[in-house]
Amino acid sequence: MNNQMLKILTGVFIVMAVIVALPFVGRMINGNKDASAPKNISLNFSDFSESSVGKIVIKNASAEKTLSFQDGKWLIGNDEADAQKVADFFTELKGLKVGEMVSQTETNQAKFGVDSASAIQLIITKNGQDNIFLVGKASSVPNQFYMRKDGIKNTYLVESALRDKLTWDATKWQKSAPDASADKTAPTNNAPTKTTPTSKSSSI
Repeated sequence: MNNQMLKILTGVFIVMAVIVALPFVGRMINGNKDASAPKNISLNFSDFSESSVGKIVIKNASAEKTLSFQDGKWLIGNDEADAQKVADFFTELKGLKVGEMVSQTETNQAKFGVDSASAIQLIITKNGQDNIFLVGKASSVPNQFYMRKDGIKNTYLVESALRDKLTWDATKWQKSAPDASADKTAPTNNAPTKTTPTSKSSSI
């Protein structure tokens, strides 16, 4: 086999190898893009934290509650809020698991309770900008419910204990007052001590 034929065969082999490898390389590139792209961006809570959020409004058709950060502490209305309950709220918010998309149409929003009329509105204010989320009906599985972002038609099934906290009334968010009975000592018995009279012996 002369050198010219060897070069031709080598070139053919290289071309065939490239043709075979192209689909695989394409899938690798697309896979990396998909992995790096933000998923479910409309329900992304990773940027919300106690230090970055200034106000949280929770409201539905019949009630409204406002948590606000002022002078280094969280308030519920005008009362001091329980710091641990606020911290737990943010933990549940950031840990919320987004599951399957159950609807992409506005006509199905009432079915899942994420329409403006019936949903619980969660309004999170960060850097002066309101981010509105609509929390819908609970599913048959504990801690699973439906949710979407205002202005986005996509509705998702999500998992978190967050929904339960959104249904609390304002008093449950308040900082618990110290238990007054905890510092009380047992009452002193000031009643006079009853003494048994001593009988006198008589001489005979």
